[in-house]
Amino acid sequence: SEWESTSGGAIYAYVYDPNTVTIHGSAFEGNLTGGRGGALYSQGTGALTMTASLVRGNWAGLNGGGLAFRLSPVSMHSCAVVDNQIDNEVDDRGAGIWFSGVQGTVQHATIARNTGGDGTGVLVTHNSMDTEYSDVSMINSIVAGQGVGVRADIGDAASVNLSLIHI
Repeated sequence: SEWESTSGGAIYAYVYDPNTVTIHGSAFEGNLTGGRGGALYSQGTGALTMTASLVRGNWAGLNGGGLAFRLSPVSMHSCAVVDNQIDNEVDDRGAGIWFSGVQGTVQHATIARNTGGDGTGVLVTHNSMDTEYSDVSMINSIVAGQGVGVRADIGDAASVNLSLIHI
């Protein structure tokens, strides 16, 4: 959509249980934000499900060049997160996807060629304001062309099963 926001270049989802967000068969391309989540920023206790979607060519000034999730339960299936970018500051992380305080599952996904910041394709973290640590499972997915494929900070968990990681 080629416009700029403070977080969530295309969508800022502030979702609380029992409400949910479902995204299916969508494309997010060319979105910009000075904050987190070049294409999408989601926060809250309500679940977010994304299936069969493309996140490509988005830019964020902070974390999550493609997608940024904070505290939301997240499920992604058959999605591609490619060619997204974050600012080149070392403190900016998760060029493809940034998870903070999230319980999530990523299945049958491709995360590739996302650039900037510390070079991490997928970052699993928490911040000092969040009492929840992240626990994200990647299953049967591809992470390629990243400086760092998947990174989990101390106290956070990332499990990678039946997946290809090629730096």
